[in-house]
Amino acid sequence: RKGLSHQIHFILANAYHEDGQQEKALQTLTRVFGSLSWNASELLVKWLYENGQPERINSIIIQRTGLDDEPGHVIGVSDLHEQQQRPDLSLELLSAALLAFPNMDSVRYKRAITYDQRGQWQAAIKDLRLLAQKHPDDASYLNALGYTIMVREPVNIDEAIDLIEQAYELDPEDPAIIDSLGWAHYLRGELDSAVALLNQAWNTMEDAEIGAHYGEVLWQLGQQEQARRIWRTSLELNAQ
Repeated sequence: RKGLSHQIHFILANAYHEDGQQEKALQTLTRVFGSLSWNASELLVKWLYENGQPERINSIIIQRTGLDDEPGHVIGVSDLHEQQQRPDLSLELLSAALLAFPNMDSVRYKRAITYDQRGQWQAAIKDLRLLAQKHPDDASYLNALGYTIMVREPVNIDEAIDLIEQAYELDPEDPAIIDSLGWAHYLRGELDSAVALLNQAWNTMEDAEIGAHYGEVLWQLGQQEQARRIWRTSLELNAQ
């Protein structure tokens, strides 16, 4: 019955929207959860942007997250804000969610990535440290912290490499971790071990960032044509 109720409210909300009753449409849509929960959140964002009221979005999503206990809504709407060229609202939502739900680790990780993309590296590292301290056996968090320190705070490269090596011991098959370790060897001038690791990472997963690193090491080893080939493929994978 609850599932049917959510479907009815979703249909009603769309009917109100088509009839021009925008507030009634929004109020009805906030009552939709269950299997249509994300569809409702996504539609709320769409309508509020169309209405020129994107500042209303975050408080509604925080309320829905509390009722639905679903951090994916916060992360998904954060991405939608980014698509709408509103990184300020994206970061505002992530921070508000963590104030309300401090144990949502996936949201904290998303905020760390967002901070890093915006050049707020110290804030990113702070969030990643919290995650790594909370989950000392999580290879992904250790690697993310180590790599961020390595490229953003090179003065602390020894700590960064130690974290990446810990991650590698926990998960030696993860191409992202292998890439980080390979890049660490490159930064230390250990080109032969670097190229071996980056070749392994590239063969496991053809990713643009791995390709950027792999090509750089190949170039430094005098293998310019192979480097160009790797970079061309990387550019096709991700033009950004």
